[in-house]
Amino acid sequence: IDFDGAAVMAAQAKGLEVHVGDLSMQAFPDMSFDAVMMNHVIEHLPMPLQTLLEINRILRPGGLLIGITPNAESWGHRHFSRDWLALHPPQHLQIFTQSALSNMANKAGFAQVRVTVSAMNAMEVLKGSVQLRSPEMKVNKLSTRLHLEAIWLWEWFLTLLGKRSGELLVFVATR
Repeated sequence: IDFDGAAVMAAQAKGLEVHVGDLSMQAFPDMSFDAVMMNHVIEHLPMPLQTLLEINRILRPGGLLIGITPNAESWGHRHFSRDWLALHPPQHLQIFTQSALSNMANKAGFAQVRVTVSAMNAMEVLKGSVQLRSPEMKVNKLSTRLHLEAIWLWEWFLTLLGKRSGELLVFVATR
């Protein structure tokens, strides 16, 4: 499901069953899916709780909701503030913390919710944030690249220690 008609047509041209619009418009029957994947979707939704409620309705018992979204508590957000690439206004309507996302999934009726922090794509977010803050800076310059890689490794290390510093939240919720 996608809002972008051109993206839907491109997917359909490859033989995929893809629908245009939002989830609630699709009128899927109750308990019709084993899993739903939301890869960088929830931050774009004007009413994410309603979407989670709808996903819970269409998942079979034991079904999984799996998603990825930017982390409001990341090192990059704290450091770059309004220049953090993952803010991405006006496309990103909401950026979540680990606890806010977990609470919302619980409120939507999911039986088990696990939200973890990852530094998976930190390099891309950090490079983009540097360019937003200092457009003249060359992010592929060796010294800048090494500096960003050191920050990325620091984020990974902090995440391994249980800190909420990674750029992404990865969530798995079970119906």
